[in-house]
Amino acid sequence: NGVRINGATVNPYVVERLTAANAGTYSADVTNAFGTTRITAGTVTVNVARDDGKIQSNVQSLISAYNAVFKLTSDLKGKVLSDERGSLLNIESQFRDALHVKSGNSSAFKFLAEIGVTNGANGTGLALNTTIFQEALKKDPEGVASMFTDPTSGAAVRFKAVAKSMLDAGGILPARETSMKARIDANSTARANLEYRLGRKEVALNKQFNTLDALIAGLNTTSSYLTTQLAQFTANNKA
Repeated sequence: NGVRINGATVNPYVVERLTAANAGTYSADVTNAFGTTRITAGTVTVNVARDDGKIQSNVQSLISAYNAVFKLTSDLKGKVLSDERGSLLNIESQFRDALHVKSGNSSAFKFLAEIGVTNGANGTGLALNTTIFQEALKKDPEGVASMFTDPTSGAAVRFKAVAKSMLDAGGILPARETSMKARIDANSTARANLEYRLGRKEVALNKQFNTLDALIAGLNTTSSYLTTQLAQFTANNKA
């Protein structure tokens, strides 16, 4: 289209991964010692077909990510973070709200359930009904795409925004991490103080024990002496 292509100075010139932006009329300037000649190579038309399989795969990836979040929070609620149940429920609520409200600008569909994205078995996670999804793609492909990619109401955009808000500085996850670290540090300090006090108590008890042990030894010696003296006194009286 009359615009010089940077780097197009080799023969052959190859363009990989064509996109719609590559469409246009191409020509080449051939230069030698006798001058330059422009050769018109012809018009390149790029037809971009919709890849329904790829679209479905991307939606399934979003669903898998959503389900992975809920599996993780469910596992944590029953195990190592059982005392953080409130925070984990808050995380689940924010992700659930991101995908269960009106999405995109389709004239035919408003909610993800209408295009096959529904609650999974027993209400756990999400599942994709591929038959309904493919039918929705045929009916309104651009509308379906907007339900995930619209900058303000797309489900994937909202999902990413929720995750980012939780991970950014000041988000719920860094805040809870900081809180837990503070608790760990406080416990470590308390443990160190307790061990110090126990050490001092052990020293004092050992000192008391040694004193009592010496006293008992002295009393035993005195007792033995008195026993001997008593025996001798008794013998002298009989004599």
